[in-house]
Amino acid sequence: RVFNRVLPLYALYREAKNAASPFYRFLCYYKILEGAYAHIRPAFFADAKAKGRKVVTEKEVVPDHEELRTTHPDLIGRPIKAVFDERFTPEFRDEVAHYLLSDGAVLNVSDFKAVKRFGDELLVIELCARTVIAVQERYEVQGLAARA
Repeated sequence: RVFNRVLPLYALYREAKNAASPFYRFLCYYKILEGAYAHIRPAFFADAKAKGRKVVTEKEVVPDHEELRTTHPDLIGRPIKAVFDERFTPEFRDEVAHYLLSDGAVLNVSDFKAVKRFGDELLVIELCARTVIAVQERYEVQGLAARA
């Protein structure tokens, strides 16, 4: 099923998968998480509450993945929202969105270290985005079931 409320997340995911730039891919995955947490979730739960529907919430955690066990074992099992707030927002989002580093220098997208830094985060943020999309889909199914 495709859910209208989740369409922007699907579109951003497709954009990320089709993009060659690790910076743009990162930004698309970031926007999925930002959109879900700042707009889609609050609207969904407000709608459910207004209609008197109970929704069973899920804990969203960074999933276990073979590669993450090597690269980011400390993140496996952590709440995605906490990783989003503590790691991705201050450390990465502003740099890639504005191409400005925290010291005021311009982000050089041709610099190997910059490409590696963002590239090293892609698997984590993609897995988080996929998890958030899947959970939102399950919430939408609950919303539909509550109508019946």
